[in-house]
Amino acid sequence: MLEGFNLTVAAGEVAVLWGPSGSGKSTLLAAVAGLVTIDSGEIEIRRDDAIVRVHELDDDGCASYRRSWLGYVFQFFNLVPTLSVEENLRLPLQLSSRSAGFEQDHQTILSLLTDVGLADRGQAYPAQLSGGEQQRIAVLRALVHQPAVVLADEPTGNLDQTNADNVIDLLMSRARSTRSALLLATHSERVAERADRVIDMQ
Repeated sequence: MLEGFNLTVAAGEVAVLWGPSGSGKSTLLAAVAGLVTIDSGEIEIRRDDAIVRVHELDDDGCASYRRSWLGYVFQFFNLVPTLSVEENLRLPLQLSSRSAGFEQDHQTILSLLTDVGLADRGQAYPAQLSGGEQQRIAVLRALVHQPAVVLADEPTGNLDQTNADNVIDLLMSRARSTRSALLLATHSERVAERADRVIDMQ
């Protein structure tokens, strides 16, 4: 339960929700994503002159909001197993109506994969990737359509320290470069130390 909670995250800012399990981190992310209904208060997302009042949306409105305004990085990757890496990355572009056409999207995706050292993995399927590779793809999928907000729920919880550091490097740098507000839930001090701001949920 969250009561008396007030939070503003700026475009390009990395804000960490810090606290142990059960402190409300995942609940807050779910509320921002429109996955749970809040009893009172307001959730507003702004980009340029556009505003989405998440607390006023119906189910269809929430679905549209998540496609166009939101990127989500999960602890357990949540890549579509029957789609290749490139198809997983193409999906947000198509769902958000930001696709520039097949060939242009291919070049965009190839450039992103090259940047993270996975240029040769575009036609691979998630089951053929290591955990660190899957999470790097999950980060790119959340950011490929340049959403206003990126939510990350314990994104390094299943990774060893080296892969965890690589994923956080990628997530934070990409969010800042695309001017996406990043709200990241963690109980890792190592991750919290790298944020622009830490919100103590205890």
